[in-house]
Amino acid sequence: RRSYIAGYRVILQIQKALTFGDEITISVTVESFTGAKMVLAYDMRKQNGDEVCSARSEHTFLDREGRFVRMKRDMPLFCEAIERVLQEDNRQSMK
Repeated sequence: RRSYIAGYRVILQIQKALTFGDEITISVTVESFTGAKMVLAYDMRKQNGDEVCSARSEHTFLDREGRFVRMKRDMPLFCEAIERVLQEDNRQSMK
């Protein structure tokens, strides 16, 4: 059974403008995951370290018919992987 992710909210905060040719680094982290909703955080920086933009996106998981998917039941391996990422991020932030 396949699941599909649907974004339903994006919050974007632009700190600095970019120009054509600027190179940026984009870091994406899983901020939270409940099995029904996943929140991702984005940090975009120029090569010199200046923050360009930060963002958050919230996502739910749907099946082909548009019904919500119970991820912990239907995709346990995916959930375990996301939970491991969250645990590792929590350990890193405590250092």
